[in-house]
Amino acid sequence: MRAIARLGLGLFTAWLALGCAQEAKQEDPASIDTNLAQYVLDEVPNDVKNPTFIDFEGKAQIIGWELDPSGVVAPGQKVKLKLYWRSSQQLGPGWSLFTHFVAPGGARIDANVGGVAFDDIGPLRARTGGARQALGPSAWKPGKIYVDVQELEMPREVRVPEISIVVGIWKAGSRLDIISGPSDRERRAIITHVKTGVVPPAAAPAAQRPQQKS
Repeated sequence: MRAIARLGLGLFTAWLALGCAQEAKQEDPASIDTNLAQYVLDEVPNDVKNPTFIDFEGKAQIIGWELDPSGVVAPGQKVKLKLYWRSSQQLGPGWSLFTHFVAPGGARIDANVGGVAFDDIGPLRARTGGARQALGPSAWKPGKIYVDVQELEMPREVRVPEISIVVGIWKAGSRLDIISGPSDRERRAIITHVKTGVVPPAAAPAAQRPQQKS
């Protein structure tokens, strides 16, 4: 009986170890999709154009970004945004990345581009199997660097001379707080400001304005 018990315990231990190994493998970004392995780094590249530090509750940080072109981006023109995220703590399931274009004052102007939200653009963010991003924050491994690349189009309906690009981490209506780095009141990290080349209508000269009756 003891031999049988020891055998059963051994089989259970082996089964548990196999299960843990399979779970670890599923959490390994390279094993999920080999096409995503190029976006997962062990160290921060030395040639990041704009180093920064924006901390999301100590769980993840933006440590650099790049924008191409970096000058004026006119309505309808495409721009490539690259963010370097560092994972510090394992997040629970369901967390995703978002990107907004906002006008001065914080109003969103990027609801949809060709029917696709900015949140879903890019290799890490492509939706797979429903609402889950291909390699969203919930799948990140602490200590790794994740290169988040997006090709975005400046909305054609932009009517302001400058917009801000803001990003964040969200889940079911909740967002991680930003405890360090530039951010707004909506818990969105401010990455950069972009000129659109749009010239707002000039105010009419005082001499041409209709006089109000008293």
